[in-house]
Amino acid sequence: MRFSLLLLLMSLLSAINILGQENDKKLNFSVEAGHLSGIGNVRHTEDIYHENFMKGSRLRFVLGYELNDYFSTGLGFGLDGYKSNYSFSEPYYNTAPLFIEFNGKLRKSGNTPDASIKFGNSIKFSESFESGLHFSFDVGYSIKWNKIKIRPSLGYNIQQIRNANIEIYDESNNNLSSYDSNILLKSLSFNLRFTF
Repeated sequence: MRFSLLLLLMSLLSAINILGQENDKKLNFSVEAGHLSGIGNVRHTEDIYHENFMKGSRLRFVLGYELNDYFSTGLGFGLDGYKSNYSFSEPYYNTAPLFIEFNGKLRKSGNTPDASIKFGNSIKFSESFESGLHFSFDVGYSIKWNKIKIRPSLGYNIQQIRNANIEIYDESNNNLSSYDSNILLKSLSFNLRFTF
């Protein structure tokens, strides 16, 4: 929670500083939507794990600043929802990541391949939201169209879910056990971003 508050405070102070500069063309705002498809295993303990059948969707807002012709940074906030593909069991996790983003591109202007990395922490707004560390990396291609940049990308996403309530059925004892566990949800992300 302290890390989230510190990140939020840094975001607000940076945004106020950037917005206070007149005629600065380096400031931009982005909206990104994406689909998440689970990969790998979800490990509850050393002995208990299952294949990651999660799918999800995301919406991100980023206030960005161009450091030079090739690199930029940004402060962002998002809403992610994860749901299991199992028909008989539907754990659902909502996260609200607050993150710092770093971008790099190959060419100064025009259409160009690029990559970005994001890291931060998810904020627990209410009981329906989960907290945990957030990390993602993606590669994309920025297409300049009038004054808007459109960027499709493919990425790798890791979201920690702290104290997730897990129920495990033991067939030998015909018993249902419930406990809290920290889990990592790993997924591929397919994103579309608009930068203004």
